[in-house]
Amino acid sequence: MRFFSFAIGVKKPAHRRARINFLTPTKRPETEEKTEAQPEKNPFELPEDVSRQLEKELKQHFPLAIQKTFDLVTGIPDDVKKTLADRIASEYAIFNRGEYKYMTEQLYPLIENFDWKWAEWEFWRPLCIKRRQYTNGMRIVCFPWADELDFDYERTEYDPDNVFNIMTLKTAKERLSDFPETASMKKSELIEFFKTNEKAWEAVIDPHIQAKWDRKKHYEGPTPKMVFCLMLDTIERRVRYLRDADRIKRINGQIDARFSFTYDCELFAYAKRNKNNPWKEDFGPAIPGLDVYLSMK
Repeated sequence: MRFFSFAIGVKKPAHRRARINFLTPTKRPETEEKTEAQPEKNPFELPEDVSRQLEKELKQHFPLAIQKTFDLVTGIPDDVKKTLADRIASEYAIFNRGEYKYMTEQLYPLIENFDWKWAEWEFWRPLCIKRRQYTNGMRIVCFPWADELDFDYERTEYDPDNVFNIMTLKTAKERLSDFPETASMKKSELIEFFKTNEKAWEAVIDPHIQAKWDRKKHYEGPTPKMVFCLMLDTIERRVRYLRDADRIKRINGQIDARFSFTYDCELFAYAKRNKNNPWKEDFGPAIPGLDVYLSMK
């Protein structure tokens, strides 16, 4: 999640969205005298000296965030880790804009032939699946579990009164072989029967739901490339955490962790209680992709 920082420790979280070009020149009607168009001022643009200072502060925290994250990665040779770290640090300006897809495309080829593991992901993915929770970073780039067909939910989209708009009487009766009492029923009789017999209704509608599901392409679960992208996302979040914590401490402020999403807040609290969490550092996020931002109390 990206933030504009207007004051020390104060951030306004925002959902990811297309970048808006505030610098599009203003067009004048052809009948007017042509003059050189002046760019419109971006109302959110920070003063140049402040922007440079923020980038400088971010850059100095990359080595620690990268090192501590890579310490929990196995299967990648040290020289390749160093190359990755150098590339990330040298392209921090691109990285700072949250261009994870671009960075992943550039860097993943360096490790795609290695059998590597990220201890944090290996630890947290099964817990997230069990808890049916996920961090915002996981939601964006590496969802923990594959799409699953939820018959209970899908059945709410259908009603017995309209069942013969999607199938014939013959098809319905073929699916009711376990209900011989329906063999001689007409459409109107079957509709009323479905309203009072849940099992019969499921026998008729579930094959339709399954066939509709099978015709569509679904998310099959995270790939190693997605996990790598999530790791880049997590490194960037840790860099921002370090930068903001440092800024607050310099003015003797007290750090207050804030969250934009309920799952992030709940998982943050759970991570603090879980002594088996691979991430042992005193700066966060302590979970891959955790969306936590800092302000002053």
